[in-house]
Amino acid sequence: MPNRKSLRRKIFTMIFFQSVFLVLVISGISFVMNVISTMQSYKRETAHDMRFAVSLIDADYLESFYKKVWDTYSSIPEEIKKDPFSQDYTDCLMELVDEDFWKAREILVKCREESELDSVSLIMTDPETDRIIFVVDGYDIDSAYLPGQWISEEITNIDTPDEIKQVIESETKMFLDYGKLNGWIATNYTKIIDRNGNFMGYMSSDINITDFVNRMLINLVIYFVLLIAVVFAMAWTMARLTHERMIAPINTLALTAQQYTRRDKAILEDEQQKDYFEGLSLRTGDEIETLWSSLSDMEKDMNDTMHRIREMAAEKEKVEAELGVATKIQAGMLPKKFPAFPGRNEFEVYASMDPAKEVGGDLYDFFLIDDDHLCLVVGDVSGKGVPASLFMVVAITAIRNIARTVKNIPEIMQRVNYQMCKNNEESLFVTVWLGIYCISEKKLRFSNAGHEYPAIYRASKKCYELYNSEHDIPMGIMEDIDFAEDEITLEKGDKLFIYTDGVPEATRGDDALFDTERMLKCLNDNADKDGKGTLEAMGEAVNEFIEGAPQFDDLTMLYFEVKQ
Repeated sequence: MPNRKSLRRKIFTMIFFQSVFLVLVISGISFVMNVISTMQSYKRETAHDMRFAVSLIDADYLESFYKKVWDTYSSIPEEIKKDPFSQDYTDCLMELVDEDFWKAREILVKCREESELDSVSLIMTDPETDRIIFVVDGYDIDSAYLPGQWISEEITNIDTPDEIKQVIESETKMFLDYGKLNGWIATNYTKIIDRNGNFMGYMSSDINITDFVNRMLINLVIYFVLLIAVVFAMAWTMARLTHERMIAPINTLALTAQQYTRRDKAILEDEQQKDYFEGLSLRTGDEIETLWSSLSDMEKDMNDTMHRIREMAAEKEKVEAELGVATKIQAGMLPKKFPAFPGRNEFEVYASMDPAKEVGGDLYDFFLIDDDHLCLVVGDVSGKGVPASLFMVVAITAIRNIARTVKNIPEIMQRVNYQMCKNNEESLFVTVWLGIYCISEKKLRFSNAGHEYPAIYRASKKCYELYNSEHDIPMGIMEDIDFAEDEITLEKGDKLFIYTDGVPEATRGDDALFDTERMLKCLNDNADKDGKGTLEAMGEAVNEFIEGAPQFDDLTMLYFEVKQ
């Protein structure tokens, strides 16, 4: 038996992992919400600090100094301006560093220190090159930028003017950056407007949030571990409760079902049979109790059904035995001994019938009416099975009785048809090809009541061909009808192949028919064979064509050859 996980274990695993997933989602959402809330707080605080710092600087000086820095920056030749840290470039900027500049910078430094900010700076942007140009940098003096000095493009992770605008327009967004020296830094910006409401530039501030990030990660880990412990305990409890209230009753039903399927099936008496499900008591008050009740009802129905099946099996065995007897009786009615007429060398007759079911509706017969006349008959009853076989018995009996006393073929056909129409409540009918061969004259007179055209082999032509003659309606349909007669002369070596529609209408799995063309080809390919060889070759050709498909119709064939 394959190794299977218990249902309790599956439930525990499902609850545990789904809860873990939920915890991860909730923790992630909480983390994000906490970060957003904290960033909003930092943004408000840094914005307040920047506005306070700007308010401490003389507005007239700030406005004039922004213009002075811009004019100085714009006047520097482009070839010098390309390198903001070259000696030539810094020399051009030194005239901006005066006493008022140091006062403004001192205000920014003091605000930075009081507000515990990493840096506070006044900046402006070059709209043509998108360069960020420092006006007053409140960072440490060793690393501070000069007025008019711009951030080199070689320095990465620096805000662009577009990003600065996004930070200003957002209520929560700040520019985040991580450095190996300072850790996580969040940068905020605010606009600098002159007294006339004109935009001059920005003020930026950096705040170190490394402690905040570390604290958040530690809290998240602790939170996650605690929740995992709670989830584990909850999953274990749920799995245990589920096992007691659901899995155990289901296991009881499963074990009972296993015992039920392994019960002694040889017991035939109902009173000796044990009630497996009825003996249980699963009053759970839910769907499990409903299932138990349904299985109990099913057990009763199964016992009744098994009893009926046993009766039907016994009846079927009886019917099959009777069908076996019927098959033997039907087979005994048809000539089976070959050669059929050992003392006659003028002709050869060979026939076979392979029914599609235990009993068939096809018939064939051949018998000497007298020393000079041989009667040949092939027929096909409509329908299958027992009704067709009974109708076949009536037909072959009537043909034998009437043909032995009447030599006129149309009269034979009329009298047989009359008998077949009497008491034919099932509206069955039979196609019949009946011929009488005059041995001395080598003439064959015959009539065709809705049957297949025979194939005739002329020794002079050395090939089989269909012999098309007038067709009458099958027997058993109408009482008062006349039947036509045809006559042909046969020579030594001529042959006749008479068959039922089971030969040309043999059907393959793709619904293709064997048809008369294949039948004639098989006959001509085996034209040198005797009656037994011809019929065996035809049977093999049909079986090879249908490729194992079930036989749909009876397969009946009769071979006649003139020997002398």
